[in-house]
Amino acid sequence: MYKLTDTAVVIRLIDGAYIPEDPSNADRIAYAAWLDGENTPEPADVPPPPSPLSQIRAIERTPEVSDAMQRGSRLVALSYALDDLIRVAASKGQSVTRQQAHDWAMLNDSNYKKLYDAEQVIKPLRALV
Repeated sequence: MYKLTDTAVVIRLIDGAYIPEDPSNADRIAYAAWLDGENTPEPADVPPPPSPLSQIRAIERTPEVSDAMQRGSRLVALSYALDDLIRVAASKGQSVTRQQAHDWAMLNDSNYKKLYDAEQVIKPLRALV
């Protein structure tokens, strides 16, 4: 008895041997003779349905969703950085606008500047997609 797989390999059930698709392989020759004797191998196992998590990951890896998630992360990080600067200034009794916080961050926060600069390059490219 033999069992099909989802590839060209066949499994011999008596000993679990995997038989490659090689016409010169003795086990493959024996399998071909067995088929010629009007025998039918067992069907391949049906793969289990994808788990919810693997379905989520597949969706997240699509270019559109991945881009949206990355852009969202950049924008949230930029906004949080400005909000944090404004909050710190307010705790010291100072009033700071978002523009002032942005100007300060561009000069003093290299991570903010990298994210902001990346968004400025990506924004016009996104319009072409």
